[in-house]
Amino acid sequence: MKKNRTLYRRIIIGIPCRDQEAATIALTLGSLIESAEQANVGLRIVFCLNGDHVARVESKIREFFRQTQILNTSASIASEIIYSKSGLVVAQAAIIKHCKASDVFFLDADCILDVAAIGEMVKAYERSDAKILYAQPLDLVSRGFVARLHNLYTSQIFLTKRKYLHARFFVAKDWCIPDDSEILASQYRRQIYFDKIRKFYRGKPILLADDIILSAIITKKYGMGSIRCVEKAKVYAKPIGKFFEWYRVYRRTNLEIRKIKLLYPEYTKALADLKRKTDWSKFQKQSKALRLLWVAYLIMLRCFKIYYQAQCALYSLNILNPAEQWPTSLSTRDYSDKS
Repeated sequence: MKKNRTLYRRIIIGIPCRDQEAATIALTLGSLIESAEQANVGLRIVFCLNGDHVARVESKIREFFRQTQILNTSASIASEIIYSKSGLVVAQAAIIKHCKASDVFFLDADCILDVAAIGEMVKAYERSDAKILYAQPLDLVSRGFVARLHNLYTSQIFLTKRKYLHARFFVAKDWCIPDDSEILASQYRRQIYFDKIRKFYRGKPILLADDIILSAIITKKYGMGSIRCVEKAKVYAKPIGKFFEWYRVYRRTNLEIRKIKLLYPEYTKALADLKRKTDWSKFQKQSKALRLLWVAYLIMLRCFKIYYQAQCALYSLNILNPAEQWPTSLSTRDYSDKS
């Protein structure tokens, strides 16, 4: 931070980390600090290392601060590390509990913030009555057919408007994700979990994806428009580069929606209202090459759906053992070929 400047304000940045983010955490932190300096905003950075094997990412975090000396040269930045059991929402809840605050700006540990992102998010947080604010997600341009498909998907040029949270960099004014103990305290939900959910995936917690459950709860509670994208706050990440990794994302998303509908049927309508579709009025306005690429994307989704339904049928019959719901996508953490 530049000396002799009065801070505009100080914010809490929560960064859940798994060991796989060891390859990207330094890039993320570098962009975070640069963006905070641009906005003249102080940072309390709280890392939550979640899971049993976190030595590599912890080492990289400590190495970053040791090499930059930012904690010694700036009173405007503070950093601390806490630990939790495995799971993104578990780590996020641990950060909120540790900080005794709900206004935590959560940041993925494998992305790059635009220099204006912090300032734009803070301004939006102060001025907007939206309950969730999230940064505009953008892909870094990468080589490969699958990466090009993902670049096209992220561009949104063929899609209806996004109404749900994209959780790469966001802040929620009302944190309302139920934990496992709250879910299982209900006899109805406990029976649903053991009878209809547990056979479809391996591991805990029950609810894994912050974006899906938060979007459903906030939309039902406060109505459409309660989730807002801050378009001038841009956050970049590598696109998925392999079909099987994209299928894992598809599977994770659909399993999460399945769980929410079974456990909380009152959110079914909200989830339907949040769903995005191809906007065919935009389709004819684009080039033939882009239209063909989008058709390839739609064919990919159809193949994913068939494979997913077959997997679920095998899970139901106890023929196939369930897999981990949220395995790591390695291609999104390889920044060696970023353009």
